[in-house]
Amino acid sequence: MEERFAVYGVACTDTLIKTGIVDYLSDVPNPSQGVPAAELASKFELDSKKLVPILRCCAASGWIRETRDSSFALNRCSRTFIEGNAGRRLNFSYVFTASALFKAKYRTVCLDLWR
Repeated sequence: MEERFAVYGVACTDTLIKTGIVDYLSDVPNPSQGVPAAELASKFELDSKKLVPILRCCAASGWIRETRDSSFALNRCSRTFIEGNAGRRLNFSYVFTASALFKAKYRTVCLDLWR
């Protein structure tokens, strides 16, 4: 069952990195409080109703944490995805491998964010 939904976790992590949300969260003045999803959505011109489930999927996978209702912050794991860190390059190679295996579902999840 977990393999069936793995593509969504990969797509959500990819969205977290490619949109620049992970870099933005690393630069906030008080990182322990997190940033509301509405602020992230307006900053990156995304739909907040679609962004919240994506961020919650990343939180459930352990990549970020939800500090309050719909507010998110980085944790130790997600700091590897900040620009300039080696984990960022590793994630992209994993995402491209997974997207080749699950091409149709991957496109649907990622592109649905911008609809």
